[in-house]
Amino acid sequence: MGKLVKNIYIESTEDGSRIHTFSQTSKENFLNAWLNLKLEDIETLNKNGQHDGSLVFLEIELNNGVTFREVYWTEYNTFHSGIVGSKHIKDILEYELSNTR
Repeated sequence: MGKLVKNIYIESTEDGSRIHTFSQTSKENFLNAWLNLKLEDIETLNKNGQHDGSLVFLEIELNNGVTFREVYWTEYNTFHSGIVGSKHIKDILEYELSNTR
């Protein structure tokens, strides 16, 4: 998967502009950890409030120029697609978020 992804960005939740680029190390660690994450039922996550609160927009840019957004809820370590993050994913995102301020 790492060979497909050019960059991972944190985007503004106000206008979608890029405000931070992941370090190369964080990008690689994030992608490696992503492969081990579990997909949960989105309706269950919604019902349990795990898609509420503070959110982060992540933009993933592929080498072919295609980009897509993942929405991440920091309090619950969940993504809009139903993926639940690991401690490692949370640590990477917290580290990169701390570098945007």
